[in-house]
Amino acid sequence: MVYFKCPASATFFTTRRIGLEMIRAIGREDISSGFIAKEDISATLKTIHNKKIKATNQEVEFEKDSVNLSARLFPFIRMLEDANKATEFVYWVEEL
Repeated sequence: MVYFKCPASATFFTTRRIGLEMIRAIGREDISSGFIAKEDISATLKTIHNKKIKATNQEVEFEKDSVNLSARLFPFIRMLEDANKATEFVYWVEEL
């Protein structure tokens, strides 16, 4: 599981596979842990919105169903928006 955390938003978690897709959407690769400084939140939001537009028709395959990547990005975008408003940071960590 990958946990996404921010002082200005509720924590959420997802599977490692989806977490990696979310992290790649912001141009990062390290899933084990990561940090987005409060000064970088606005630029990260721009990056993820651009990726979301491109990903609108892409799907991430799961065992029995398909979910649009932009739907999977929703809680992450919400967290980034909350962090941006509150001038806070966001981080993630992989936990077993």
